[in-house]
Amino acid sequence: MRVLLVLLLACIGIDAAAQYQVGHLSRTFNDPARNDRAIACEVYYPANSTADNVPVADGLFPFLVFGHGFVMNYTAYAHITEHLVPAGYVMIYVETEGGFAPVHSDFGLDLAYVADHFFAENSDGNSIFQSHLIDRCAIMGHSMGGGSTWLAASTSTSVDCIAGLAPAETNPSAIAAAANVTVPAIVFSGSSDAVTPPATNHIPIFDGTASTCRIFVNIINGSHCGFANSGSLCDLGEFGFSGLSRAEQQVIAQDLLQAFFDFHLKEMGSGNDVLQQYDSTQLNTQTQIACLVGLEESETAEVNVYPNPCAERLILQSKVDGRKTYTISDFMGRNVDSGSLTFSNGRAELETLQLPSGICTLRINDTHVVRFVRR
Repeated sequence: MRVLLVLLLACIGIDAAAQYQVGHLSRTFNDPARNDRAIACEVYYPANSTADNVPVADGLFPFLVFGHGFVMNYTAYAHITEHLVPAGYVMIYVETEGGFAPVHSDFGLDLAYVADHFFAENSDGNSIFQSHLIDRCAIMGHSMGGGSTWLAASTSTSVDCIAGLAPAETNPSAIAAAANVTVPAIVFSGSSDAVTPPATNHIPIFDGTASTCRIFVNIINGSHCGFANSGSLCDLGEFGFSGLSRAEQQVIAQDLLQAFFDFHLKEMGSGNDVLQQYDSTQLNTQTQIACLVGLEESETAEVNVYPNPCAERLILQSKVDGRKTYTISDFMGRNVDSGSLTFSNGRAELETLQLPSGICTLRINDTHVVRFVRR
């Protein structure tokens, strides 16, 4: 049963309810640190018409950098493009290392380079993306590209979260690189994967990831190639597969990818709701969520908050009583509320109906810092 995502207006002012057409262009980046290595990319983006090189639609959009599987290309992932771009994401498919002898280290560096440099398009007067990007991005990939995502995230200075679709162990090791990955991560695994068995690929990559927010999605009877469209060489590795249908597996990946990115890139509390409740809405997944979601305190913080996410009010608990001043800012640092409140018996209430949706930061007396999500 497909979850219908309820999209809310985020703190950053994205028109979350909009559904866009899909524009496309080809772009090559050159990495000067590697002898101007050419990094060919296919870019899909929100537009008002479906065509090549058309203007970007009005709005601000995060971007996703995608790494393909072994001897596969971007066309195999059209179902992801068709789901995420209309929802307000720019998709950048890195097309290097597509041959039969790929260099995983180069592929990881390519993904990291694009993630670290694409936002410069936002201030480039010659780019159609000028003033259309927010400085929020994810790296993701399938199979070889999934493992290379962990290689990229271990070196990238810009990535905010990562996603792996049946991520494969790489050379150098994605499992080893996971120890240096601290951004939020989601791993999708088909329990019947015959190409990259979960026990030696997806699970150790997940277990080794150093992030304080990790999600593992076990798709029951799912396959390796079900994350891609049919017709690629991937299908030869699972010839005769008779488990979960490709369409069912792709719906799961689409729903949870969007929920994950909505929460971590667009700061939408509704994305977290979908992630937390997904197993109860259909029968084909088992999700393991290991996240400290929405709460981040300073070393001297003495304030806890609940419920988190909140809707109409936030309850605050503290070891001290008395009158305190507070300010609330959105994730871009803009002040959205301020005032004073009184703790009695270590408890205070704060109305939140007036706040925008998304992740916000509460500061009390400029010493206690707590992050929370307003639905």
